[in-house]
Parts: sequence; C-alpha cells; structure tokens
Amino acid sequence: MPGLLEYATEWSIARIKKEYSKQRTNFIHQIERLYEKTGDPTLKPYLKGGYKYQRKIRDIENLKGRKNWTEKATREDWAFRLSELQQLQARRLLSITGRKAIRNDTIKGLQDRGLKSINDSNFDRFTSFMNWAKDLGVLDEYESQVVAEAFDQWVSGGIVENETLLAYINQWQSDVESIDLFSD
Repeated sequence: MPGLLEYATEWSIARIKKEYSKQRTNFIHQIERLYEKTGDPTLKPYLKGGYKYQRKIRDIENLKGRKNWTEKATREDWAFRLSELQQLQARRLLSITGRKAIRNDTIKGLQDRGLKSINDSNFDRFTSFMNWAKDLGVLDEYESQVVAEAFDQWVSGGIVENETLLAYINQWQSDVESIDLFSD
C-alpha cells in the first residue's frame, strides 16, 4: 500500500479522493460488522456519522469557510486524510482478528505474571470482576496485582488469604448471579 509521501507527490487529487471514498466505505463496513458481532459500546463513535474520518468528500469540502477550516484543500491534505484513515483501519482493536490476538496476548501476559488460573474460558469473568472492582473503588484500596491474585486463587478453588478481598469477590459473584450475565 502506498505511503503518505507517494500520495502527496505522485497521485492526483482526483485519484486520492477516489481512494479515500473507497477506503471510507470499507472502514464503515468493517466497523459495522465488528459492532454487530461484539456489541462493544466503544465502537459507537466509529459508526456511521459518529467519526470525523467517515465524512464524505462533499462534507469535507463544505467545511470551507468555517472558523476551524484552513483554506488548504491541497493534494497533501487529501493524502494525509487518506493515510490517517488507513492507519485507523489497521488498528488491532478495530478488527475481530486483532481483538482475538489482543485477548490472547493479555491472557498470556496474565499467566506470565503468575495468574495461571486465568484462561480463555474465564477471562470475561476476570475482566468483569476487575471492572467492577475499579468502579467500586477496590483498586483504590489495593494494587490491581493483589486483587487479580485474589481472583486467581478464588477461580482455582484455593484459599483467598485476604478476607476483605474474598468478601468483595463474593459480593461481585452475588451481583453477577442476580443479573445472570454468565450462564454456564
């Protein structure tokens, strides 16, 4: 794929705009498919109409004259927009394969830190608990490593030495069961 310099020096504005339009359409479809599969609310800004890189060429050109617009609709500006869009499209978080790779890397990292009981089957529970602990303020009291180790001990059926953390885990478990997020 050509780089920013090639776009800015060798491509015509018309060719860059055509490529931008094509890449924009691909990006929108990619995000819509990902949102359909995951339902991740962090993707909402990327959905149709929610993100500046999804502006149509017509919309970009209509920005002229507004106070934030600099009168530079040059080939370099269009090349930069296209390059930015391609970089965004290549982010690991914005593809299913990339998200799986991040998840596997995270699990491997946790296991390398000694949390051997955290695996693919209980990773969602682990992240749910850690997010809950963060929202509740448990992570203000304890380091995240200590909280994660307590959860790891609880998952493996071992004895959780810290009674306070065990109480937090049991409270989280009862909250989760009342919502019924995880049915085995």
